[in-house]
Amino acid sequence: METNNQNFPNPAPNQMPQPSKKWYQHKALLAVPVLVILGASFWYFGGNKNILCLAGIEGLCNKEQGKQPNPGNQTKKDLPEGWKEYRHEVLGLSFGYPPEWGEIDAYNNNNITNLELLNKQYGDSTSITNKSISFGFSKSGPRIEIFSQKGGPTYLSPPYGPIDNLTSLTQTSNGCDYKINYQSGDRLQEIFSYCSEGAKVAVTEQEQHFNPSSFSPGTIPANGILYTYNLKYFGFKHLQNGSFDYLLTTYTATSTRQQANRLTGQEFLNLASVKNNSYPNFSEFTSFVNSFEAFPPPARQNPAFDIPAGEDLNITLIRRYYYLLLTGQLKEAYQLLQNPALLEDKFIAENTGKIYQVKPRDFKKLSANRYEFWIDYQEQNDALKEQRAVVSIINGKIQQDLLETLTSKVAELGSTTAYGASRGDRSIVVIRQGDNETIIDSAPNDFDKTLETLIFYDVAFSPKGNYIIYRAGGWEWGFIRIYDIKNKKQALQTDGGLGEFNALETIFFFCEANEMGGEYAANVYQVPGFNVKLDLLKQFPELKEFETIECSADAKSHLLQFIFSGKYDKSGNYNGQESKTYKVNLDTGEIIN
Repeated sequence: METNNQNFPNPAPNQMPQPSKKWYQHKALLAVPVLVILGASFWYFGGNKNILCLAGIEGLCNKEQGKQPNPGNQTKKDLPEGWKEYRHEVLGLSFGYPPEWGEIDAYNNNNITNLELLNKQYGDSTSITNKSISFGFSKSGPRIEIFSQKGGPTYLSPPYGPIDNLTSLTQTSNGCDYKINYQSGDRLQEIFSYCSEGAKVAVTEQEQHFNPSSFSPGTIPANGILYTYNLKYFGFKHLQNGSFDYLLTTYTATSTRQQANRLTGQEFLNLASVKNNSYPNFSEFTSFVNSFEAFPPPARQNPAFDIPAGEDLNITLIRRYYYLLLTGQLKEAYQLLQNPALLEDKFIAENTGKIYQVKPRDFKKLSANRYEFWIDYQEQNDALKEQRAVVSIINGKIQQDLLETLTSKVAELGSTTAYGASRGDRSIVVIRQGDNETIIDSAPNDFDKTLETLIFYDVAFSPKGNYIIYRAGGWEWGFIRIYDIKNKKQALQTDGGLGEFNALETIFFFCEANEMGGEYAANVYQVPGFNVKLDLLKQFPELKEFETIECSADAKSHLLQFIFSGKYDKSGNYNGQESKTYKVNLDTGEIIN
């Protein structure tokens, strides 16, 4: 912990937010970004359309205030009973899916706001696979890949050649027209196919060639050829966004390992116990494919700037600054600052339009000309971020006194708050009580400059409020740190893993199994003091043979469990079923069994 119970110096004045990290190269400018909130960033503000427009939210404002843009003719298909619906306005895509597949794993796709810019961000690759957007599901189900029509003519990067006919499917949304046929030394081809209602079943054969001399005798056949077979389902949809328009969805029903024996399609289906065109889960997959709806994405309109009656003119000035940034009027925006930067035309051209939304909110007047407020900020194709700013208005110009971007949610305990943030060139953890703040941890925040860089997140109060627990993440490592509020000191640091207090704050338990870092632990600490009360790996050394360690608490039964599972036998064979469970009294930290 680098600082303790002291005020952290403010960034230099005149460094107001800007739309691109490249702005670090210019004097009197600071980057704005922050807290990741997944979602396409469509907000609701109590029906106030003027504020919706001011926030710059795509599809929710028009030149005529309150008028909704026409998203095009859309005919919503009826989904099977109980199915959920997913909709992505920027891609112009909606589809249904059964809840049994789990939640949609959209990766960072919910942050996509500008497809043309995304093509540029992906670079000049001629491979269509390098310009794709992926979706999956958390439990099971198919995978969705949406490819850019700006990509090259191949599905695989050169020199391997095309693996399928994806980019030729410009006039169809029928998955039956999709075909795999890769022939270049190794082979990947369909040896059986069946189509129904726009969805396709295919048995694929992958033929791979190896050098037998590189393997132990008898490991592979003398000719070095091994075969892999898959039963796959395919669906295709041509979207209407004009950029990422090729949607391919795939589902693998069953497959084989690499083998020496070559099979026909029917022989593979027989081995997989698939008979009479009764393909497992294909009916559900067909319903999924037919739920796809494509529509033209709604056009984004320039927002309006409104001045509520009776608003503090200084607040109006601050809001106007962010409005000018949002609408790409960078020169005009920086004329509102003390000592504005001199911006070159090339810089203006490169950065205009990079802000997707910016909304200053929750203004608090600190003195006659000094204000604290929060900012919701999002650049194109980036995550929504949250900032706290303090500015002074001097002779009708804005001077920044403080700007920090949050790296955690704000934890609250009565009138006391705590959070992680990036302020200037430092990462910090802050406790605030009214206008007073204490920085309890600090580290560099630039991964390009030092290995000591840390980001602080998951900041929370302990159950009784005596401690703050948070995570610190570095290059390839992470910690859990606990700060003692009363004694104003760091009380404990563990590795990554899982750590929690019991409700009485009499014990803190921690577990971790990190094979890569060689970090294993299953500990109970006595609170206060944080002395080790129980170390299961020290007390039972044989537990170190297990690969996985899990710990969980049940407050109702006052029970803490440590579960050790998966181990290798003396021959090197892995047994994932073997496990041992230790039960511990959640109040005392004593072993029960």
